[in-house]
Amino acid sequence: MGYDYTLYDRQIEELAAQNEKNGIKVYTGRILPEQKVKPVITLVLYYGKEEIPESIHSMMQMPEDDTIKKYIQDYRLNLIRLRELTMEQAELFQSDFACIAKFLAKSYNKKEQILALKENRQILIHPRDTLFTLAAITGDKRYLEISTEKKEGTAVCEVADALVRMGYEQSLEKLAEKDLALAERDSALAEKDSALARQNLLLAEKDAQIAQLMEQLKRQ
Repeated sequence: MGYDYTLYDRQIEELAAQNEKNGIKVYTGRILPEQKVKPVITLVLYYGKEEIPESIHSMMQMPEDDTIKKYIQDYRLNLIRLRELTMEQAELFQSDFACIAKFLAKSYNKKEQILALKENRQILIHPRDTLFTLAAITGDKRYLEISTEKKEGTAVCEVADALVRMGYEQSLEKLAEKDLALAERDSALAEKDSALARQNLLLAEKDAQIAQLMEQLKRQ
């Protein structure tokens, strides 16, 4: 409602300023009857999963009496639930937002998302904003890292390639971390084995000393 009101008010202000500039006196209101404002249509693009109200009435504790209810003004949202779009509907979007719409319409399986990006040859005009949006939707911080290196004119498939490369590099890092952890474990086990060996040696030496003392006692 606030967006609509602001845009209608702005149009009235512009018409009123035009009338004042042209010396047109308006005695009632600020614009002439023949001066019409253009309709404003607000679309709400919803990324979430939860159900949200689509009208003012759905947020109210409405009276049961229909004779009263009909006087209560309603305001409906033009709500587009992006997660419910089909690929055919997503194809209707233009500009950088088409990338996001297709991405959401495809799947929430990461492998399918990457594949969808790799097949997308669209050129991004605002790659940083698009990648920030994808990061917010998916919770994948890699999009934020990629956004620092991608400039205007970046193809969507380049983003996918960067994600794959980062995933490969992260896999190598995890393997290196695992190898290091295994090496540290083996080293710790080797130290324990060495300590046990020393302990066994000390016990063997004590057993030999005890045996030697017993032998001496027998001779006395």
